[in-house]
Amino acid sequence: MSKSLSSQTGFGFLEVLIALVVISVGVMSMAGLQVNSSHTNFDALQRNLAVALAEDMLERMRLNPNVLTRYEEENLGQASLSKPTLCEGVNTTCSENQMAAYDLWQWESELDGIAAQIDGKDVGGLLAPSACIRTNDEQVQVVVAWRGRTPVPQNDLDDCGAGLGRYGTNDDLRRLVVLNSRIHRID
Repeated sequence: MSKSLSSQTGFGFLEVLIALVVISVGVMSMAGLQVNSSHTNFDALQRNLAVALAEDMLERMRLNPNVLTRYEEENLGQASLSKPTLCEGVNTTCSENQMAAYDLWQWESELDGIAAQIDGKDVGGLLAPSACIRTNDEQVQVVVAWRGRTPVPQNDLDDCGAGLGRYGTNDDLRRLVVLNSRIHRID
């Protein structure tokens, strides 16, 4: 009887080792899943912000429809515009062109995320943003590009932000949101 007991103690130790390996693999898999979901969540937040910013610009243009061509810009972002005449407050009088310049500057600031800063760095906007606004009569297109976290096949939907060196070697980190709208002028 003592022979069978001694042979079973070694088998129990082997079971414990196998159980530890299985648990370790499970914990490591869960940690990897958590990291992956964190990246996916961040990408989704960036896309939501890009859509909200594009819609914001379309609304600004709808409020100032007689100077749509004044809003045309390529590769906005990274503080490319200088600060224009401030057009805010009840006692401020601005022309339509001045309002368009102010809208563009303020919108670019939102794109860059200057509203939220940590240690003097902008942290509230998109990663490496670039935006293009195009008009053709009453047709308006707002394109927002930003840097994603993982490479994807090159996006040929639009060339906004392409070739600027912000989105990887072949622009394979470039993400795009394109919104098209029609804005009627007020005569």
